[in-house]
Amino acid sequence: QFFPRAEQERLKREYHSIHQTDIETSTKFMQHFLRLVGFLRAAAGTTEEQAKNLQWGLCKSTLNHLMCIQFTDVAQVSNAARNYEILHERDDDGANAGVPQRATPTRSALRVDADTQESVVELLVPASSCLL
Repeated sequence: QFFPRAEQERLKREYHSIHQTDIETSTKFMQHFLRLVGFLRAAAGTTEEQAKNLQWGLCKSTLNHLMCIQFTDVAQVSNAARNYEILHERDDDGANAGVPQRATPTRSALRVDADTQESVVELLVPASSCLL
């Protein structure tokens, strides 16, 4: 590599201790993470190890919802984190608009498809709002 040894060690430490900040979106965090992976190459580990490192670096609120999900690559982690952010933003928008929760006809949930391992945002409709 073209980096001095001290710089390589600094990048390695940063990679292994990386955490998403409160003001950083999952997309920005992913870009920062991938920049480090690009510098470190093989030292960043396998795709599964990279996915785990990215997952555990997410902010607490996102990590809490994705903690029990095993990802095989960073794209899956990034998609799930972004879907959670979108879901969370949608919930925040409803609360900020002053709409009572009981008046909201739909809710959504984040799940991972067992076959494809992709994160999916599901729209949940209460039974009382279904027309028969």
